[in-house]
Amino acid sequence: MDRVKGYGEAFAEEDYVTVCFDFCGGGWASRSGGALLDMSVLTEKADLEAVLEEVKQWDFVDIGSIYLMGNSQGGLVTALAAAEHKEEIRAVILIYLAFCIYDDVHAMFDSPEEIPETHSLLGRRLGNRYFVDIWEKILIWRFLISGIF
Repeated sequence: MDRVKGYGEAFAEEDYVTVCFDFCGGGWASRSGGALLDMSVLTEKADLEAVLEEVKQWDFVDIGSIYLMGNSQGGLVTALAAAEHKEEIRAVILIYLAFCIYDDVHAMFDSPEEIPETHSLLGRRLGNRYFVDIWEKILIWRFLISGIF
């Protein structure tokens, strides 16, 4: 949340409604609940979709002009959510998009069966779910995402 807070503040100064949030179990400085070992791109996508559903209920939000923004893994999550919610999202802003996560995970392991209960990625100890979700889903998502660009 703190990494994109400046963007949110800048958009708010231009009269955009902005929401910056932490993904559940999202990292070292996360203020949200949830455990890092339980987090994956899919759980973060579900978090973003929950925020999207909440925002659409607010009277002061123009639901025809919803933009999503994310950076790094949050950019990947944003692209995945936008691909599945094309009718609801006017545009996306992707910063340092981390499509490389799929390739990184496949370089670490030869098969999903080789993925241990926990493993480190970029200095974070992540759970099996993180790597399995990436292993099994991203190729499908790459196809879905290609339709939004």
